[in-house]
Amino acid sequence: GGRNYGVLEKLDTMEGRVVDNCNFFKIDNIESISESMLYDFLLQEFPIWLTEAKNKNIVSR
Repeated sequence: GGRNYGVLEKLDTMEGRVVDNCNFFKIDNIESISESMLYDFLLQEFPIWLTEAKNKNIVSR
């Protein structure tokens, strides 16, 4: 947690990747959210990534 995320924020919007493989979300105090909410945040973009990765033959169908 913290407020100075720097490069971490930039990784989420970095251009030129075959598939977006990074998700960034701000949490200044990790103790302020439940484990289930953290899990949801961590996996929020995974289904999108998995579909795109399959379409690009990065992972098997």
